[in-house]
Amino acid sequence: MKKRIFRYLKHIFLTVLIGFPIFIIIGFLSGKVVKYNRNHLADHWNNEGPYVFYENDSLISINYIK
Repeated sequence: MKKRIFRYLKHIFLTVLIGFPIFIIIGFLSGKVVKYNRNHLADHWNNEGPYVFYENDSLISINYIK
């Protein structure tokens, strides 16, 4: 019984150890980057608007700054 559990855990460990880096490499080679919900367009402060402001729960104000 112990041999069966050890063999099962060994197969899972080897699968994760080999498979996870392969998935990461394929992801980076296909052009994916690791970012957590970060919009790269938010860093462009010198570009023109529109800038959206919430006045209250139901009104939105949009300003075009040039």
